[in-house]
Amino acid sequence: MKYFDFHLNGKNPDTDLALINEAKRLGYQGISIFYSNEHYKSALENFNKIINDETAPPHPQSFKIDEFSITPGIIIQGKNPHHLQKQIRSLRNKTNILMVDGGDLKINRAACENVKVDILSRPYYKRRDCGINHVLSREAAKNNVAIELCFSDLLKSRNSLRSKIMAHFRDIIKLQRKFQFLLLITSGARTLYDLRTPRDIMALYSCLGLKKEEILRAISDSPSFILDYNQQRKNMVVNGVKIINEK
Repeated sequence: MKYFDFHLNGKNPDTDLALINEAKRLGYQGISIFYSNEHYKSALENFNKIINDETAPPHPQSFKIDEFSITPGIIIQGKNPHHLQKQIRSLRNKTNILMVDGGDLKINRAACENVKVDILSRPYYKRRDCGINHVLSREAAKNNVAIELCFSDLLKSRNSLRSKIMAHFRDIIKLQRKFQFLLLITSGARTLYDLRTPRDIMALYSCLGLKKEEILRAISDSPSFILDYNQQRKNMVVNGVKIINEK
């Protein structure tokens, strides 16, 4: 089974490479690292230099370093639903993984309703509730939008805030069991000290009520599904219908 940390935060070539090497050392077989649209192109150029492949296509599915996969992505911060939809349309074909930074309920809803979005990140951020309900859960399941539970939110919070975030996680887990949308467990790491081994992640989230097989789906099956699904996007007419080239 392959383990993925599907949300590292990119910053600059040196720290990014250190994050990637540490994730590999901790036992992951792949990561996804996210940048703003402004820094995404330079990040791709940097990865091409790391693997010494100047002829690589401008938007490869992923990079490989000793069988360790690196998938760069773009994270969007929408000011409002209209602004978010505009960014999604312009950026979808520029990247392989598209993540929306959640928290605002209108942004959460717009992301869950859009089949072009891969991940809704931290829908609970700075909220009194978990950020999604039964309506948004159905939309996320229908459109294959993964909902992220980010470890760094627990790591960097204390006391009542940490208890509130844990309650949000439990609410999202209950909704996921009912509506079966994709669930992602990530580190959200910005530094080496934010990373944890897959075993540590399993131990922590089992305390929140997740079964071992549910955790494995969130750190293995869901990332694999997103990668495979995005390889087929260019051939899709509508969700579930794709063009097949016969030779």
